[in-house]
This record gives sequence, structure tokens and C-alpha cells, in this order.
Amino acid sequence: MPGGKHLHGAVLLSLCLLAAASDPIRSAPSTPCRPEQQSLIDAETHCTPAGIDIDYFHEHGIKVACLEDARVQRLCGLDGELTREKAFELWQSRLQNFVSTCNSEGGVVAYDQPDFVEPTSSSYCLQAQPEVVVGAFEAERCNFRSLCPAIIVSCQFPCFLGPNVALETPPQTLADLLAPLPVRYQ
Repeated sequence: MPGGKHLHGAVLLSLCLLAAASDPIRSAPSTPCRPEQQSLIDAETHCTPAGIDIDYFHEHGIKVACLEDARVQRLCGLDGELTREKAFELWQSRLQNFVSTCNSEGGVVAYDQPDFVEPTSSSYCLQAQPEVVVGAFEAERCNFRSLCPAIIVSCQFPCFLGPNVALETPPQTLADLLAPLPVRYQ
């Protein structure tokens, strides 16, 4: 059969083209998924922006005088606890802003550390430390500073066409494509 060679060649060529066209790497559907977004949530606050000018006449040092000053205690708390609470409120606000934005865009929030539990009190933040800064005219000013540990949060966007329907298609091999073809015996 002289025409049989050409027919077999045409079938083989067609099969090769079909396999190339169905290559899962080249013909994979482009996904409308968004890449995950990450953010570092942390907080650092001071009791006051410029510090509190105290009359320093203390033999035990400026930090002790800072802790004992009535104005400092009123504004910052006895040991700076109001500064620590202020830091925690800032930290919580930043986290809630990230969560709200993520949820409004259809994302799911995940923590970088899977065992992280969202804190509920200012004890998450470091105890406020007294600081002494030199202000205008060389006046020593008292302040407190508190830090909240940083965490990394992600907003992940799942890829779905609808409920329970995944976008990804299983890869096909040449054997999968040839399986439904009828077998010819000659």
C-alpha cells in the first residue's frame, strides 16, 4: 500500500501536533489569581512627641528623676504603662487595617508563624523604658518609649472559579490523549 505510508505519517504528525498543543506547561490557563501581599506589623511609640521638660535636681540620676516626676507619671503612667498601652493600640490598629483591607479584597489573612495567636493585651508589647533626650537650650527632657514585636502577615488570594470548582486543570500526557482513539488493526 503506497498511500498507507503517507496516511500513517499524517496520523503521526497529527498526533505530535495534538500532543504539542495540549502540553500542560504551554497551554496552562492563565490564572486570575493575585499574588499574596505581605506586611510587617509593628509599633513604636513615645509618651509625648518631644518629651517632658523636668527640673532635674536629683542625686540618683536623670532616669530616676524622670520616674519620680509627677507630670511624667500623669502623662505616661507610673512606670510608662500608658505608653505601652498606646503602643499596643497602634499595633492593633495597623493589624486591623491590614485585615480589613485583605478581607474587603477577597483575601484570607495568614500569619508568617502558624502558631501565632493574636494578642489581646498590652503585655504583648515591651515594657516602656524611660529615655532622656536633650531638647532646645540643652534642657533635659524625659520620655518613655515602648515597642511591640513585629510580625509578618500575608493576604492570600485563593484561585477559584466558583464554590468548590478549582481553576487548575490536571496535566495530560500523550498516553492520556491517545487513550480515547480507536485502535486500527491492519
